[in-house]
Amino acid sequence: MKKPIYLMMLTACFALLAAAPARANEESLLEGYWLTENKRAVVEIDDCDGPNGSESLCGEIHWIIAGGMVYDTKNPDLKKRGRPLCDLDILWGFRQESTNSWVEGSIYKADEGDTYNAQLELKSPDRLNVRGYVGVPMLGKSQSWTRVNERDYAECKEPKEKWVPTAADLKPAKKTVNE
Repeated sequence: MKKPIYLMMLTACFALLAAAPARANEESLLEGYWLTENKRAVVEIDDCDGPNGSESLCGEIHWIIAGGMVYDTKNPDLKKRGRPLCDLDILWGFRQESTNSWVEGSIYKADEGDTYNAQLELKSPDRLNVRGYVGVPMLGKSQSWTRVNERDYAECKEPKEKWVPTAADLKPAKKTVNE
């Protein structure tokens, strides 16, 4: 009698182990490094904790083109304008809707200082459609990001010089799109 129970438990363990890699691959389709459409930044996308402990996708700035923005100077919150853009979270809160689609997220557009609703759609293994919008996706704008190799884009470092605001940087903060 012990032998059939042992065999059933062993079979169940093998089935779970065989299914685990397939599920892991499904969850990691977007993980990696993505060059933005304007080729001025690379964003690292990875799993993160979402609302109420749910699984989510997030993205942070990994690389910035030489001469590009270094600080978050357009942020509507004056206290945040001096923070470095390197490692700044600009994508968060995405929920996987289907194999190639993530919805209900947000994207921060640092060069405007605005936060938008966003959705992500994997068009091919190396092409990601990023759509930012206000209200409904139909009223938004899309960009096509390209998957890149991390070795080709050295991780940006926090600037050595501290941010010194100009008079323009100290203008009253504008409202963000989602406020």
